[in-house]
Amino acid sequence: MTNDAFKDRGRAFETHYFNKLSDEKAKALKEKLQRNHDLQELQKDTGITDTRLLQAVLDHGISASELTSLTLFPVAYVAWADGKIDEKERNAVFKACKEFGISQNTATMDLMESWLEHPVEEEMLTLWSSWIQEALKHMEPEHAKGFAMNIKNKAHAVATSSRSFLGLGAQISHKEKEALDHISSILHL
Repeated sequence: MTNDAFKDRGRAFETHYFNKLSDEKAKALKEKLQRNHDLQELQKDTGITDTRLLQAVLDHGISASELTSLTLFPVAYVAWADGKIDEKERNAVFKACKEFGISQNTATMDLMESWLEHPVEEEMLTLWSSWIQEALKHMEPEHAKGFAMNIKNKAHAVATSSRSFLGLGAQISHKEKEALDHISSILHL
């Protein structure tokens, strides 16, 4: 190979390297811009300005359009409280979602369904706790209390959905009661 051929080949490799580097930088910039857009959308939709909290929401893959699922997370938490979910609990979760305005075949319902597939992690409860406490601060006191009671009542309905003693009224397991008590304390009820 001639000296010019080596130079041409070297320039081609160099061009390819810098094009690839530029593509990676462009992709990183695009992701950063999208993340900033998503953060601004959450701030606009919620009035919440706590950037760390909103970043945590985004880090968990929850977009502004899926916030309703995060708000209703306690129904999944209570459903998993005893380590398993039965069909009656699953149906109670779906009923709670429907009453809360979550439609089938939406990203919001997909997120809720994903929480029903595997036991929920405490990290999600921590995120929900921070989220709901901040969200309630942005409501009028009476509205916040009613909103919190609605969440608690839906979680309670899930807990009572499949437990009964000789068919005489719903019984809540000890672990479900603990979960409900924990949710109530987070909601200041």
